[in-house]
Amino acid sequence: MLGLEGDINYFGFKGSARGTALYPCCAPDSFTVNSSVSADWLATIRGRIGFLATPTWLVYATGGAAIAEVKANFNFTDTFVGGASESGTVRDTRLGWTAGAGTEYAFGGGWSLKAEYLYVDLGRASATSTNLTNVAFGAFPSSLVTHSADIKSNIVRVGVSYKFGGPVVARY
Repeated sequence: MLGLEGDINYFGFKGSARGTALYPCCAPDSFTVNSSVSADWLATIRGRIGFLATPTWLVYATGGAAIAEVKANFNFTDTFVGGASESGTVRDTRLGWTAGAGTEYAFGGGWSLKAEYLYVDLGRASATSTNLTNVAFGAFPSSLVTHSADIKSNIVRVGVSYKFGGPVVARY
């Protein structure tokens, strides 16, 4: 069996990380980087290929394009000579890919139950800033700072589907 499927849904993807380290040259001075990434929605358009294990049970593989709006915030601070800070943001609609597998069981009247696993890879979101400032020395506009986050997710979902009847034929 071959098919095409598209969907859009609430994604609820959220992640954050915080790292602190000492400067090798200048302990006890340290720096901290805070990162957060989120995406509220995810849309996919995928091909499906499968086989009927029984007349009412479909097993399939699926793959295709994935798209989501990604938001990310990055902040750098340190305690070196009065303290420095820098920040970067990303707000980008990312196009990536998805692949997975699933099963669907028809139980009558056009209704079916579905369970599916998808791996989603939306690539790397990056932000470059020139807003590094230090309390003692002022701004450093020629200093480029780049932050990035890889956006990948594993999704398991279940659902109920309804298959509408065959083609519409006009009758006179």
